[in-house]
Order: sequence, then C-alpha cells, then structure tokens
Amino acid sequence: MQNEGYSIDQVRMRLATNIRNRRLQLKLSQARLGQETGVGSSQTISQIEKGERDLKAYELFNFAKALYCTPSELLNEVAQDLIVAWRNKPDSDVEIQEAKFGDLIRTYNLVEQWADEISTASLPSLHSGNKSLSFDWVEQEADSMRKYMELGNYPALSLEKVLEERFAVKIFYLPDFKGSAASVRGEQEYAIVLNTSEVHSRRNFSLAHELFHLLTWDSLAPNAEDTINIWGEKIEQLADKFASCLLLPAEHIRERTRQLVQRKNTVSLRAIAEIAEEYDVSRQAMLWRLHYLGLLTRSKTEELLEECAKVSVRRENIAENTEKSAFPMRFMRLLKLAYLQGEVGAGRVAEILGKPLYEMREEITQWEAEDCGG
Repeated sequence: MQNEGYSIDQVRMRLATNIRNRRLQLKLSQARLGQETGVGSSQTISQIEKGERDLKAYELFNFAKALYCTPSELLNEVAQDLIVAWRNKPDSDVEIQEAKFGDLIRTYNLVEQWADEISTASLPSLHSGNKSLSFDWVEQEADSMRKYMELGNYPALSLEKVLEERFAVKIFYLPDFKGSAASVRGEQEYAIVLNTSEVHSRRNFSLAHELFHLLTWDSLAPNAEDTINIWGEKIEQLADKFASCLLLPAEHIRERTRQLVQRKNTVSLRAIAEIAEEYDVSRQAMLWRLHYLGLLTRSKTEELLEECAKVSVRRENIAENTEKSAFPMRFMRLLKLAYLQGEVGAGRVAEILGKPLYEMREEITQWEAEDCGG
C-alpha cells in the first residue's frame, strides 16, 4: 500500500501503528526503543505510538534501523519476517536475533539487484522415501551430496564457497549471535547464520549441519508449533551424522588415519589433532568419526575426549581472535560490482557494512584501482 491519496493524519497514524506493532513483535520495551533511537524516554515513544508526536526524517531512519526494517516499510507495512529454524535456540532476545537475520537477507537481496546477479536457489531436496530415517541413509546421502557438490576429499575447505556461488545460499556470521546457528528456507530463499564466537572448525561443522536442514526442509520441517521453530532431537542427531559424514569422507579418513598411525606408531590426541587440522574440523568431531568408522574403541574415544576437553579451550581459541565480516564472500563481490557499475554510492556502501565512510575510503580506492587494472 502506498501513501498517495492519504492525509497527513492517516499517514501519521499508520506510522504510529507500524512502529508499535513492530516493537511488540520484537518484544522491545518502550524504554529500550527510546534508548536505541535516541528520542529519549518511554513517554516520548508512547506519544509517537499514539500519533501525538511527529517523527523528523532522521528519526524515521533511526527507528527503521532499531526495528530492523526500512523507512518505507514503517510508512506502509513492515514485511513479514522469514521463519527461522534454530539450533540451540537462545533463551532471550530471539525476536531481535531473527530480525537481524531477516534484515541481512533483505540487504543481500538488494545488493543482488544492484549488481544484476539475482541467483535462483537450486539446492536439491532429500527425501528418505520408503527408507527409514537411519544413520545409514544419512551417510549414503552425505556421500552422494559431497560428490554432487564436487567437494573433494577435504570438503570443509570448499563447502562455504560452493554453497554461496553455485547454490546461492546466503551465509552470514554474527559476533553477537546468541545461538549456535540458524537457517531459513523459503520458496526461493536459502540462508544460514553462524556464530563468530565459535571456533572456525566448529563453524564448519555447524554449516554442514544446517545444510542438512536446508536439504530436508520439505520432509523434515522444524517444529513450528507455538513458534518454537526448533528441530526434534532425532532430526538433530541425523544432521550431526550428515555433517560428520559430509566433512570426513570414510575411505579417505581410514587411509589417512592408517598412514598417520603407522608413522607415529600410536593413536594419540596429537595425532588426532593433526588429522583434524587437515580436514578443518574439531578434534571432538574427528574422534567421534573415527569411533563410528571402527577405528577407535569406545573406551579409547572417551579417554581422548576427556584429554581433549582439558586443552581444547586454550588451544582452539588461539587463532580465533581475528574479526570476520558478517557478510559472505559473494555478497562482498556483488557489493563491489554494484559500486563499480555506479548502482550504489560510497556512502551507502559504508552504511551497509556498518563502517564510517572515512574507514571505507582506502578499500573503495583499491576497488577502483583494480577495476582500472591498477
């Protein structure tokens, strides 16, 4: 619905209603919204929501930012958020987290339009058919999917790029994300958000785990009853199995383990860690994979897991202090292309990336130099 033909009072009341509805949808208090937008107290927010106080232009943008939507949506109707399915759903601020996710997706879609590279998601759907939902079925599907995606013997090294570039999956990283991971699948929409506070090897596992959910969304949908939107325990176990089998190809792992044990003449945590680093997965994931492949006994696996727990936090977090952009590689490529084609200005680029314009000057200058062959 557009604003043409409506009086100032009608537009003001629609804006007031939309602000109130969106605030309630995100479970924000009036005091918190006042703080986020800089307009002051909850009393001021109350006046705005009653249509008793007009918003200045810059305030409208502040409200849109705080409510994770666009100014146009506030003036008309806020778009319905996508259904987000969670792994380890957080206890608080769920609506805010989901709104951030939806805002990232909408921004990505806009950049695709600017760059004239709108991709149609093309992930296949996995169905068990007449087969039971067994671990054997999952292992077979993981092996088939690895070959279909051409991920090679070290899938973790290429999975993210293949999902982005070949299958148009939008992958985001949020430093303040409160869950381990979440995913969205719409009619033509595939997206995953990961937590940057987790170490890289665990994020790889989470990415493969969420991929299983995207592939099986039609047949193993999340529990949407009472807006829970989480996966059942059995489905989560299947997703973990899929991630393990996808990232750690059975025959290649067996051969690599045999070579390493033969060379070191022992199965130690250090030897396991060496293989895990090659495949870019956690040592815990590698230990369980070796156990289920029959290469480690249960008692030996538990012994090494206990040893691993004593040293993992310090060792795995050493290289995890580098900042990772919330936006994926494909998004940055398209944003750069849109800028070079004149579809978006430097100021808008800086705004999208959440950086001051002066911080973007050097990077944008580099984009221009590369475009000119400099």
